[in-house]
Amino acid sequence: MFVSASAASQSFPPGIRGWEHMTYGYRRWNGTVWAPAWVDRYNQQLDLIRRLFEAGYDVEHHVEDWYRMLTEFDLLGKELDARERVAR
Repeated sequence: MFVSASAASQSFPPGIRGWEHMTYGYRRWNGTVWAPAWVDRYNQQLDLIRRLFEAGYDVEHHVEDWYRMLTEFDLLGKELDARERVAR
């Protein structure tokens, strides 16, 4: 796997592999496509973690909350997708 020099030199808190924002319509690893409001929330939380981390704060709890949020959005996306398929 190729990692650019700039990405390799950056530091990230445990659990974060990059600061890239999720784009609207992005299909997650489990097949869900999040609502635009969820994508906005994801990106806002990632920006908050980055600002706090770069300012020297401990962000462990923020990262844990971020992962909980991701899990909830994935579960809700799967549930809504299943309901939509039944309604067809």
